[in-house]
Amino acid sequence: REPRPAAAAMSSFRCMAKKYLRAGLTSGTIMASGDLLCQTWERRRAASSGGGDGGDVLSDAAASTSGRLGAPAAVQEQLGVMPAYDLARTARFFAVGMTFHGPFFVNGFAALERVVGPATCLRAAAKKVALGHAFLFPTYTCGFYLYMSALEGKGVEG
Repeated sequence: REPRPAAAAMSSFRCMAKKYLRAGLTSGTIMASGDLLCQTWERRRAASSGGGDGGDVLSDAAASTSGRLGAPAAVQEQLGVMPAYDLARTARFFAVGMTFHGPFFVNGFAALERVVGPATCLRAAAKKVALGHAFLFPTYTCGFYLYMSALEGKGVEG
């Protein structure tokens, strides 16, 4: 007995939704984890440099995103008052990974697979790399910055 068209369509939809959900959750989790690691590094860097001397971009970035209230990080650490992690920033990275990065690359790599075919030889792999660098990554990078700016409440001008 052949499956009914509606049942086949529903099964196809579930399979596609599962693929997008898995890609989104994976990307979102990795991006959020990376941001937490970056914030940890920024905090340590700010603490070791005494809170930034105006010439250290990372210390200044840590100060601006962590909500530090003007006291040098070393003083805050001595007092046991390290700035909290910027969880809103981490949530933005998770949202971008979940709703943009994961689905974008599921579709993008599937398109490369349709155009070039499987990378069974060095030539096919090189074609995929070249096409990805020429079309997918510039498009993704522009989309990432536009999306992140929108989530931060900034306009196109930044």
